[in-house]
Amino acid sequence: MRDSALLRVALTHSSRVPQRPRESYERLEFLGDSVVGLVVCERLYRACPDCAEGELAKRRAHLVSRSVLADAARTVGLDRTQAMALAFEHLGDRARESVLADVFEAVVGAVFVDRGYRTARRVVNSALAPALRAARREGFADDAKTTLQEFSQARWRVLPQYEVGPPRGADHMPQFEAVVRLRGEVLGRGVGRTKKDAERDAASVALNRLREEDEADA
Repeated sequence: MRDSALLRVALTHSSRVPQRPRESYERLEFLGDSVVGLVVCERLYRACPDCAEGELAKRRAHLVSRSVLADAARTVGLDRTQAMALAFEHLGDRARESVLADVFEAVVGAVFVDRGYRTARRVVNSALAPALRAARREGFADDAKTTLQEFSQARWRVLPQYEVGPPRGADHMPQFEAVVRLRGEVLGRGVGRTKKDAERDAASVALNRLREEDEADA
């Protein structure tokens, strides 16, 4: 980065500058969201020539999901910055993955502004490399809700039940919290900017829990 001030903005959560919104990462996140989406769409279009539009859309939704982008943020070390430590301390662990995903998009936005699309594309491709490789595989399980439904129907012949609470946070950046139950037991909790995102996140948590239980029983 040539502009260190731009990178500092990309790493600053709005809670740290409540009266100075232009100094937080939200505007860069807005830009970076589109850049990440474009890079992912380009890679999928070239890597999956036999996929129909609907299949490409499902894989894209997975690759730009909160959990995948949070992993990308960890890959490039964003979770270890002092700015993130302060944000986590203020917001609590529940928001950790959401913040990491947002900051990854903001950093990509900053790189795009500072160095252009080619450099931003290299950053995204590098950070998302494992997820991009997985998304190219035939039979890729892209939708956690669909996968959880298929799993629960095959094993117990029941459907997952979702509950989504009212939105929290600012009107322009609402956050929803969802829980998913199987046979009356809460198996996962998730958050997201939309109800569907929160449900997907909860389903992903539930799937991870079920897989860990299967591995422990094996």
